[in-house]
Amino acid sequence: MMLAGCVLDIKMTTSEQLFEKFCGMNAIQYERIPTTDDETPDYAITLCGTRVIVEIKELTPNEDDKKVIQKSKTALPGECVCWGGTLGKRVRHKIESAKHQLKRLAAGKFPGVLLLYDARPYPFRIPQVRNWQEFRAWLSLIHHRHWCLAGAE
Repeated sequence: MMLAGCVLDIKMTTSEQLFEKFCGMNAIQYERIPTTDDETPDYAITLCGTRVIVEIKELTPNEDDKKVIQKSKTALPGECVCWGGTLGKRVRHKIESAKHQLKRLAAGKFPGVLLLYDARPYPFRIPQVRNWQEFRAWLSLIHHRHWCLAGAE
């Protein structure tokens, strides 16, 4: 859909869907910011009468992550699956990218927020467990497979 040179992209990432759900559940007013040829932030929200600009960045598995995931599926109990990289490299890139997007719209007029959502599976992030059974299952996974972390991105 076109609006005065802007395009509303109806494809939403998991992080955007969860953000909108969170806002709805917490009665936070939000509006999707239309995209332009220049990179723009994703949302404007209103908190206590103050407009806040929000950029959402999502970490998804890259090729290296996918290799580790595949190795972990075939690893024998007690086998160590290792990977490495420059600590924080991907996160720093997301922050740098968001900084420019937020400056374009917030530019000292509004607070700007960067929301980072890690959509990668375990072992790249610790899973959220909802009950004791899920926690025990997670502990069992750790017990049967050893993960080595050498500078995760």
